[in-house]
Amino acid sequence: MSYIGTRPTSSFASATSQTFTGNNSTTAFTLNRRVSAPEDLEVFVSNVQQQPTASYTIGSNGLTLTFSEAPPSGQFYVVYRSDVTPSVLDPNGARTNQNNTFTGNVDITGNFTVSADTDASVEIGRAHIGNAIGISDFAGFSHVDRNSLTDYALLQYSTGTTYVNAPTGQSIRLRINNSDIGQINSGGLYLYNSKIIVFEGSSINSNETSLTVTDPTADRIITLPDATGTVALQNASIDMNGTELILDADADTSITADTDDQVDIKVGGTDTVVIKPDVFEIKGSHPDLKLMDTDDNNYGGLFYNNGSISLATDHDATGATGTIKFVIDGSEKARITDAGNIGVGVSPESTVKLEVNAGSDGAVGISARSDGGNGNNRRFNLIPFASGGTYGGGLRVQSRNSSNVFETALEVDNSKILTHYAQSNWQTNGASTALYFKDASNSNYGVCGFEPATYNGGTNRWYTQNSTNFAIAYGGVNGFFMKYDTRQVTLSNNGQNYPGSTVHQLTLGYNLGGNKGGLYMPTYSYYNDVNFKIVNNDSNNGRQSDDILFFRNGSRHGGIRIIGASGVSYQSISDYREKTDEKPIEDAIGTIKKLKPYNFKWKKSGKRQDGFFAHEVDEILDYAVSGEKDATKTYEGVVLNKEGNMIASEIKKEDFDKRLDDGEDEEASPIGETTYPEGSTWKETYEDIEPQQMDPAKLVPMLTACLQEAIAKIETLETKVKALESK
Repeated sequence: MSYIGTRPTSSFASATSQTFTGNNSTTAFTLNRRVSAPEDLEVFVSNVQQQPTASYTIGSNGLTLTFSEAPPSGQFYVVYRSDVTPSVLDPNGARTNQNNTFTGNVDITGNFTVSADTDASVEIGRAHIGNAIGISDFAGFSHVDRNSLTDYALLQYSTGTTYVNAPTGQSIRLRINNSDIGQINSGGLYLYNSKIIVFEGSSINSNETSLTVTDPTADRIITLPDATGTVALQNASIDMNGTELILDADADTSITADTDDQVDIKVGGTDTVVIKPDVFEIKGSHPDLKLMDTDDNNYGGLFYNNGSISLATDHDATGATGTIKFVIDGSEKARITDAGNIGVGVSPESTVKLEVNAGSDGAVGISARSDGGNGNNRRFNLIPFASGGTYGGGLRVQSRNSSNVFETALEVDNSKILTHYAQSNWQTNGASTALYFKDASNSNYGVCGFEPATYNGGTNRWYTQNSTNFAIAYGGVNGFFMKYDTRQVTLSNNGQNYPGSTVHQLTLGYNLGGNKGGLYMPTYSYYNDVNFKIVNNDSNNGRQSDDILFFRNGSRHGGIRIIGASGVSYQSISDYREKTDEKPIEDAIGTIKKLKPYNFKWKKSGKRQDGFFAHEVDEILDYAVSGEKDATKTYEGVVLNKEGNMIASEIKKEDFDKRLDDGEDEEASPIGETTYPEGSTWKETYEDIEPQQMDPAKLVPMLTACLQEAIAKIETLETKVKALESK
């Protein structure tokens, strides 16, 4: 028959279908052909054709088939309606050999080849794919407006050589997850946000070398190497983080940051120099710190050998004599000669080992002092003076009194007479190394010193003889007293001499009128061994007795016991014979209901705890509370923290200043800490609360009675419930 245009095909193509497997949960499936509308498909589930749009839809990409309900488990299929139409395309027509423009989607299932092995290109959207202008035999990629020799983005040669390029004035941005991590421009490679460059070995593993980029406070420049072959650092430092810096070919000479606070210099494979914040160590079998002149002949220095250290000189290689001088501002102040003689302010005579030039007759030759903390230096002086003619001389010992005046305490003149300037006389026994204090009859005495032939082969001690007690007194009143026969010690303020019992080794007396007595022992939580320690050495755990005993009115009122291996028991008397007028506790439930337990936080420690307010308990059970509500007290020498809370009292101002700045030693607090927190202040006087106190144990009887009343009520209710259940 006649037709217009290209002859149609003589037959129709068969319908194209696709099979899927449902699982009763998946609703979205991927098509292998693109369609434009649900009506382009016939969908059959369990051999029942589904209604387009109502039962299924097609995604915007034309490839996603989505059901309104998940198909059941098993296979289902679709039929593509668009493939049923007859083909009317003339393969020799103009569309395949001329330029074509497509306004819709084009599906290509096979290879899409454009001028293979030629310098042809394809432009898709804003992308230019193919050859770059002016470059042959390269596969390239660029923006359609950047297809030139200098503007391309990516090129690859047939040999495999690959180029990544940015136009002049532009940069290559590096991104991960659409976020910049760095860029490459004409200035170099830049990494952002402390990124790391990792150098791996033959495989990727946990051992690698990393170059980390941080955020410096100023520009840093590293030149590897510079024009002279030297590695140059500008505004930067080398942080090797403990890694060894090798200095020679056989790797036995190096510098290592051994720890955070130590640098090791190794020579010949051995640590030779160790540098710490406050220590410079030179190691070896006999290490030396040698200071030499330019010809290496004359030297001096510090020399160590087998536990001994020497400050020495060697004037020349032949061992000629030398002198160690101590010079300040160009003026010699002291020297040590090759004979070992020491001169201070003078060159010592050859026969004198220590010579001090006092400057003038009667001037101080040697003075010892200590800072008393109040601005005055307390000291004693050794003074040479003229005595007995031109060459005669004596020695005077002076001490400074409370009026800031030096007084002579001892004096030896050229006649070798020893004079003691004091209120009483004392003697020395030339046959002994001890100092004896004797009475007029020489029968009763005390001894201070060392006696090699007496008392256990010789001991440095203070002691008394002939049944005399030993005491330390001030103003005629004993503060320390030891009984001669039992060696029991008494410490008191009012001169109490004898111990409080015949058993206890230490007695602490008291002065009732002077308000003095008791035991004070500060502890510090940092040290777990600074505490009041009670040790019971009884290994028979079945025996029990008080380790701490509390007495009043002549009898025991309680105690603390270490109960074998079971813990500690705190006991108080509860004998019925000590009690009278006993009455049952009534309405315990009503009383307990009046109590107000809280969960609160302590102001000074910040710790939370369950408990009561003492004044509220006082209104109900006054015997459990002591002290008055809102009572205050004026304290002296108070330390306040930065929140204004009192954290210490009875502290002297000089002790506060010392302990507040005590971070470098352990004189008053651990190294690195101060005794008082930062921001603390000291006040001479301060009015603070005098806290009420409560004994929670005294609530136990009332709680017991309350529980008993509650049990009785519960039992009554249980009886009534059973009676009701039996009806």
